[in-house]
Amino acid sequence: MRRSLVPGLVAVVTVVAGPVSAETRVRGSHDRERPPAGSTLGFGSASPGARLDRVSLSVRGSRATAVLTLSTTASTPKDTSLLVDVPAGAEVTYLGLRLAGTRRIAQLANAASAHATYAEIVEDKIDPALLEWVESTETTDRLRLRVYPLVRGKTAEVELIMTLPPSTSLVLDPGTRTIARVELDIDGRQLATKLTSPRRIPLVPEALGEAAQGAPHVDRQTSLFIDMPFDRPTREELVRAAVQERRGPPRGAIKIAKECLDNPLAPSCM
Repeated sequence: MRRSLVPGLVAVVTVVAGPVSAETRVRGSHDRERPPAGSTLGFGSASPGARLDRVSLSVRGSRATAVLTLSTTASTPKDTSLLVDVPAGAEVTYLGLRLAGTRRIAQLANAASAHATYAEIVEDKIDPALLEWVESTETTDRLRLRVYPLVRGKTAEVELIMTLPPSTSLVLDPGTRTIARVELDIDGRQLATKLTSPRRIPLVPEALGEAAQGAPHVDRQTSLFIDMPFDRPTREELVRAAVQERRGPPRGAIKIAKECLDNPLAPSCM
C-alpha cells in the first residue's frame, strides 16, 4: 500500500489500527463526536443491505473527484441508494458509473422527469443510475445517489466530479458507518486510512476558486441521469452459452437466447 504521509495531513486523518467494534459501527448521531466546522463531504443513510466499501478522494485546486465503491448483501438485484452531502455551493457536474465491467456517463436531465423515468426503467429491469438533489442547509447540499441493479458479489464504482466553494478545509464524514478504506490525494499529499468518524482535511486556500462556477450541475431542477442500459450479451453469445450449458440442439438454444433478450434477468438467463 502506497502511503506518502504529509505531516499536516497525518495530524488530521489518523490510521485506526485493529478491528472496529460493533458499537463503533452502529453508534447513533446522539453519541458521535461532533464534526469539526468546515465544508463537509459526508455519507448518510443507505438502502437496506447497501455498503460503502471504499472512497477515493482527489482534490486539485477547486476540482474534487470522489470515487465510491458500493456493494450489497442482497441476493437478488436491488435498487440501491445512498445519501451524499456535499459542501453548500459545490457544483456536481459529472456522474460516472462502472458496473459489471462496463462504464456509463450520466447526462443532465430535468429532475422531475429523470426521477419518474428512473422508477419506470427499474420496473422494466433496465440499468439506470440517478443523482438528484434532496435538500439544502446553510452548510451542505444533500444529494441522493441511486444505482440499479446491485447484487451480492458484485460492486458498483461511482465517480462524482464537483467544483468546491472556497474553504480552508474539508470535513470527510462517514456517517454512522465505518469506511474500511479511504484514499486521499489532496494537491499531491497522499494518505490511505480507515475512517470511523469525521475528520478535517486541510486544503490549499490559494488554489481554490480558480475554476469558473456556474456550469450546469445537480440542483433542485436538474439531476444527473443514466438511462442507457449496460452492455448485455449479444444474441450469438447467448446462443453459445445456452448450447454449452444445456448441450441441446441449436434450435432450442436460439429459443432460450430470444427469451433472455426479452428478459435478461430471468432465472434461466442469470
